[in-house]
Amino acid sequence: MSLHPEFAARILRGEKRVEFRRRALGRDTTDLIIYATAPVRAVVGVAEIERVKQGSPTSLWNAFRGVAGIERGPFFDYFEGVTEGFAYVLGPVRACASPLRLGMAGLPMNPPQAFQYITTRTLDAVLRKALPRIETAQTLG
Repeated sequence: MSLHPEFAARILRGEKRVEFRRRALGRDTTDLIIYATAPVRAVVGVAEIERVKQGSPTSLWNAFRGVAGIERGPFFDYFEGVTEGFAYVLGPVRACASPLRLGMAGLPMNPPQAFQYITTRTLDAVLRKALPRIETAQTLG
């Protein structure tokens, strides 16, 4: 999943515990490979998806604003024009020991526009390059 470097860093530090999307990912999606966009342009970590909540932007903000890792204004700007969105509640996070450039470890050569599905084999290869899990400090409601 493509993220601005500031949001990728917040996930890795445990400050951003949920990733918001205007569209749903596939039902079988279990992990997010975190691709930091320019200037980093590399995979920086992997986060497990604990659960998904679908709802209006207002309901998502009310449920997750304390762990959203984004300010209210930009959050609602992102959801402008949609009546429903998705909150991907993140579980344990693993940072890559060093950023993985695209094309390495079976990763695609081109960055995803928003998100891209990968094989389990590629996920396993990325996980082998990552540090041990960072357990989450709190359970979200």
